[in-house]
Amino acid sequence: MRLNKGAFLWILLVLGGLALVGAGCARDPERLRQYYFERGTRFLSEGKLNEAVIELRNALRFDQRDPRALRALGQAYLGKAWYADAARELRRAVEVDPASTPTRLLLARSYLALEFWPEARAQGELIQEREPGNPHASFVIGTAAAGTGDLKTGVPLLREAVGRAPEAAEIHQALGDALTRQGDIQAARRSYDAALALRPDNVDALLGIGALLLLERRLEEAENMLLRARGLQPDSASVRLAMYTLRAIQDRDAEALAELEALPEAGWSPRFELVLGETYVRTGRYGRAAEVLGRLVRQFPTLTPARYWFGYASLGENKPERAVEAFQRVASEMPQHPATHYGLASAYIHAGKPREALAELGQVARALERTPDYHLQRARALRLLDRLDEAQRAAETARQMAPGEHDAYAVLGQIFAARKNLAKATEMYGKAIELQPKDPGLHLTLGQLLTLQNRPADALRAFDRAVEQNPRHEPSVNAKVAVLVEQGRIDEALALVADLAKRDPTQPQWPTLTGGLHSRRGDAARAEAEYRRALKLSEQHVPARFNLARVLLSQRKEAEAMPHLQHILDKDPGHVAAATVAGRLFVKQGRYDRAGTVLEAAVRANPGHPDLTLQLAGLNLARGWVNEAVRGLFPMVEVRPDLLAARTLLGVAHLQRGEVRDAIAHFERVNAANPRLANNHYHLGRARFLRGDGAGARRSYEEALRLEPRLAEARLELALVTNPGGSEAAVTTRIRDLMAALARDPTDVPLRFSLATAYLGARRFKEAEAELKRVLDASSGFAGAYQHLALLRRMEGRLDEAAEQLQMVTKLNPEHLGARLLLADYFEERGNRESAAAQLEQVLRVTPQRHDARVRLAALYGEMGRLEDGITQARTVVTAQPKSAAGRFVLGAVLLKRGDLAGARQSLEAAVALDPKLGSAHVALGNVLERGGDAERALDAYRRALALMPDSPLALNNVAWLLAIRGRGMDEALQLAQRAAALADRASAAARKSLRPPLLHTVGFVRYQRGEYPQALQALQEAVELGGANPLFHYHLGMTLRRLGRNTEAASSIRRALIRAEGLEAEQVKEARRLLLELGG
Repeated sequence: MRLNKGAFLWILLVLGGLALVGAGCARDPERLRQYYFERGTRFLSEGKLNEAVIELRNALRFDQRDPRALRALGQAYLGKAWYADAARELRRAVEVDPASTPTRLLLARSYLALEFWPEARAQGELIQEREPGNPHASFVIGTAAAGTGDLKTGVPLLREAVGRAPEAAEIHQALGDALTRQGDIQAARRSYDAALALRPDNVDALLGIGALLLLERRLEEAENMLLRARGLQPDSASVRLAMYTLRAIQDRDAEALAELEALPEAGWSPRFELVLGETYVRTGRYGRAAEVLGRLVRQFPTLTPARYWFGYASLGENKPERAVEAFQRVASEMPQHPATHYGLASAYIHAGKPREALAELGQVARALERTPDYHLQRARALRLLDRLDEAQRAAETARQMAPGEHDAYAVLGQIFAARKNLAKATEMYGKAIELQPKDPGLHLTLGQLLTLQNRPADALRAFDRAVEQNPRHEPSVNAKVAVLVEQGRIDEALALVADLAKRDPTQPQWPTLTGGLHSRRGDAARAEAEYRRALKLSEQHVPARFNLARVLLSQRKEAEAMPHLQHILDKDPGHVAAATVAGRLFVKQGRYDRAGTVLEAAVRANPGHPDLTLQLAGLNLARGWVNEAVRGLFPMVEVRPDLLAARTLLGVAHLQRGEVRDAIAHFERVNAANPRLANNHYHLGRARFLRGDGAGARRSYEEALRLEPRLAEARLELALVTNPGGSEAAVTTRIRDLMAALARDPTDVPLRFSLATAYLGARRFKEAEAELKRVLDASSGFAGAYQHLALLRRMEGRLDEAAEQLQMVTKLNPEHLGARLLLADYFEERGNRESAAAQLEQVLRVTPQRHDARVRLAALYGEMGRLEDGITQARTVVTAQPKSAAGRFVLGAVLLKRGDLAGARQSLEAAVALDPKLGSAHVALGNVLERGGDAERALDAYRRALALMPDSPLALNNVAWLLAIRGRGMDEALQLAQRAAALADRASAAARKSLRPPLLHTVGFVRYQRGEYPQALQALQEAVELGGANPLFHYHLGMTLRRLGRNTEAASSIRRALIRAEGLEAEQVKEARRLLLELGG
């Protein structure tokens, strides 16, 4: 429509005027707040509650602590029967204005409506304390007392309140409620009538009269009262509950549920949610029941009835572990309640714990043994325990107690099926169907039994009857579709589902099933379209969303699939299939932290679920969280010794912790139970190789490959074990296979990491580094990539950079053992013993059984002078592993440092007896013997060490030293001493710093003994410069200077030696003093 000029100007003026009003108010927020407040209170007084709420919330935008606006808003919510919202706003109002009695009274009324009796009573008592004669205080306290069943207190208080405020309709109504509870029907009716005389629109009084009429079975009059109440306050939980009760009494169940579902959630009260949840359970809508009751239980953890029905909702959702937890909690609060123990027994049966079920049923035998359901549950539990004779007797008892009930025949059918007597089982289900022909589940089971007997035509007829009884019964439809698909009749299956969809076009399960059929045909595009159509019908239909994610993943559309999986998990973190797929996808992307979050939540929701527990344990092993993996696996292995995959993973965990013996024990137990598991043989091969059993490792690898020829890791490691020098071909093949796999899926981060590992093993450092950087580009928190970069830097000799990478690993995972051990190596090589010890201490905090780390720590403590700590650590190893040669060697070495020659000798002799090839122990034993004065045996010990370790600077040096002391074999002594010093020059900086001074001293002393004084002087001067604190160096330097006639310098060196005379032997001290006198010192 075109506007004329006048109209156009008028519109501009109107718009301008509005703009000016807005601008003026914007400059004065107080005026705007007052404007909204006045409009809100006016709407409230006119009964326009929705408008009042809007205006009052606008007013509160300008001052959130305005007590008048908060009170008025709470009053509006009370009028709408949105009691929880009212309580929230009125609590805020009381916080701002605690002295306001009208506000407290409104808050108390909201609490009464919510049946929060203690909170309401507390408000009433505060009002009474401030205003002792206030009748409304008595009204609140009396109503709260009556609500908790204390009618002796409640009724007199309410009568007193009526006497003081006869004009207050709500008090008459509350007295009527209390008198109804007391059973005084006539007096209650008089109170309700009085309330209505004062206020004809008093909804609660109408509800009270309606309840009385229902008690008297005067249904038509009751309905009139309740419809009148609903007309006045349609969004009241009390009204809807009353209508629900009426419709249930009238056997109009669908309308009863509709009354509840029509109430907006804002009007829900705890009692309403409990009734709604219970109704959903009774009508088989378990998912909705679990949603409603789960929220109620979280909000009110002590509301036992809610938890009781939540247990049954969980059973209906096939989440038995959650049901067990719910019923256990209820049983702890109500131990004498037979129905709870019965519910717990049912949950145990569903959870596959029949022994626990029988124990619960045993507790209620006396109370329930005359009911057929009790005997049926016993029969179910006994069947699971394979105690079929007892199960049959229990089921027969139930049948005799209730011959017209179908359940006993169904259980007998299950028992005969367990006996493999399918004909008898079929007969029993036939009888059950005669008694309950409308139960689709019975027809479904009969069809499944007929399928097992290879009677597909009869089975299909049974499934047809199941679908006829309930076309929406998904299991029956699925069973019929499965038979058609198995017979190659997919078109008929599609036609069946299309017909069902035509009859019931609003149900998402039909396009979901259609999508599954298209997926079965390999038509991903049509499957995807059907799943999306199902989600348009219901965004909450989990099967459609999950299957859509799977179809997208099959098309490599991971970015599109993940939001669907996340949507499912946001609503239900315990959804096993979604958690499993999402966890694998996150692992594939290298996002181990996200995978862990998903799987941990799923395991918490499904405690003891084997597949989830195994997947989480595998993830924890992959990211180096070994203790977490063990904590998850150990209980499972104890409870389920038949779950061999868990024991294999537990063995892998022990292997990662360096506990090779324990690992082998687990792998061998698995092999004893089932020798055909290739993966277990492979891990056993690795463990045997680490133990030094090359032949055993080869046998295990070969058996793994015999069982599974495609096991690439076993093939590669077998090549490495069989021919370490000629394994290039196997490594090359492995690299080629990994590259081909990555070409097919470049997004697989663990696969790329495996390629980097293979490159690293082939010493192709450039390619390894490139792949590791790609891993970190995709997943910056991938700890294994940092560890491999550290190994690469070590191989390149760039030790400081390697340490930086290792520290990144420990930042990501403080319990990463491999990184801690490599950092200990680094710090030890740098001479930083304190930091090296700190890393080993952390390793032992994580894995106290890591005795190789404890041996290293004991040795470090000895080098640091912490001798007692070193001895304690070494003795811990020896106690735990009496045959540990390394532990006894380190114990002996530290005892030697403490001067305990006898203890050191005993420990070192035990070490060389346990492992005669332990060269370091022979060196240490030689030291003990030498200090004990047994030079000949000391020389033998050093020579044994030298035979085992020809390049050991210490062994070379000590043989040279003893030869020089004895003055024989001086050519050999010089050769050995010089070789020792040359080898020390090739050691790490820290080792060179500690080794070079004593080795140069030996060279100098040998030269001195040979009379080669100038050469001796050169070596001894360098030894003194590098290790000037050693008095023996100065002593021998002084002797050499004296031989060269440099007496003043000789006297000075000998004087320095005597300053630290405690480091010299007694004969050396005596000789040094004589020489000093001779030299004029």
